Formats: sequence, C-alpha cells, structure tokens
Amino acid sequence: MLETLLPILIFTALALAVIGAVRRMRLWRQGRPSRVNLLQGLAAMPRRYLVDLHHVVGRDKMISNTHVATAGGFVAAAVLMILVHGLGIANPC
Repeated sequence: MLETLLPILIFTALALAVIGAVRRMRLWRQGRPSRVNLLQGLAAMPRRYLVDLHHVVGRDKMISNTHVATAGGFVAAAVLMILVHGLGIANPC
C-alpha cells in the first residue's frame, strides 16, 4: 500500500506546487507591465529571487546558517523522494 500511496502523495504535492506557481503568475500579471525579454527575464528570475531572499534572511547570522541547512536538506530530500518513490528508481543492491 505504501508503494502506491507515496507516488500519489508526491505527485499531488508537485501538482499543488504547480497550481501555486500559476496563481502567483496570475498575481504578477496584475501588476504594471514592463518590457522584458522573456528568456532573459526567466533566466534572471531565480538569481533575483535568491538575492532578495538572502538579503532578508541574512539580517540575522544564526537564522542565515539555519536557512542554508534547512533549504539544502529540503532540496536534496525532495529530489531523492521524486527519484525513488515517484519514478521508481531504486538501488539494485
């Protein structure tokens, strides 16, 4: 049962993340338009987000270090979870 439930939960979480991203894009589109090259704008978005986020988090050194460990662990766990439970890639040993 767990082998069936985990992929369903993982892909449901991914679908909800996509839905959340679409909602956020709709909110962004309500703002004032500006001319931005689509590819350059998309390429700059992760860097801009990370810079803004880390300026806020960097105000407190302890929280900054905690954020790095937490975010890195979450990203690694999410990637491994998708590979193992979502796509069925497992260690053959």
